[in-house]
Amino acid sequence: MNRARFTLIELLIVVAIIGVLASLLLPSMSKARMAAKRAVCASNMKQIFTAETNYISSNDGWITPASIKSPGRMISYDDLLADYMGREMTEAQKNILNLDKDDQDDASIGHQVLVCPNDDTPRGENRFPRSYAGIGKHHDQDASPGSENYGPMRNNWSMQASRVSDASGTLAFTERHDSNGMVGNVIRAGLLRAGLLIDGMEPEWAAPHGKYLKYNFIFWDGHLVETHVSNTCDTYGTPSGGA
Repeated sequence: MNRARFTLIELLIVVAIIGVLASLLLPSMSKARMAAKRAVCASNMKQIFTAETNYISSNDGWITPASIKSPGRMISYDDLLADYMGREMTEAQKNILNLDKDDQDDASIGHQVLVCPNDDTPRGENRFPRSYAGIGKHHDQDASPGSENYGPMRNNWSMQASRVSDASGTLAFTERHDSNGMVGNVIRAGLLRAGLLIDGMEPEWAAPHGKYLKYNFIFWDGHLVETHVSNTCDTYGTPSGGA
């Protein structure tokens, strides 16, 4: 009795169909993965902002400074928020600029909420990455309290949240995928950096969510947007969202 067999042409047709289906499905899967990563990143930023609002409520309305500096002491904003994020840290760990991945106690804290899934920027010296920064003064520029050109989060200086007059238009946190962006390290997101990104002068700061310089930004009223960095500036290129 003869058994029915596939001919070579039929096999080739089946392979071709599978190839076409794969070519149609793979881009969709890639987009789905990217969407999932964006959702995780947005969730991380909202958790950080929730921790910030809890910190403000517990500290008479004062916003976290970018860091607290004093002789023998330097604590960055993410470590100030640790107790409000379920990241159990000792005071000694909070006072260390860069925690070590090889230290079991440091690794057990849980820093995942501080990392965007698309952040693949290498960090030196075996340090934990941090993808997010508060909006503060540009590191090369002087800023006095109340300056309109800078966000509220400055080094060793804080302000009350009630002084943010336009919460829906004032940036609070954004992404900064930088080689110096490590847990416990002081890295701010100065608004003047937007102009450098737009001009292509900061090539290592690749846009984390697709091309065209799109980043996640969260504002002081809690709403989050993914947008081009130029949208954080006014029509003249002046950084917006000062306090």
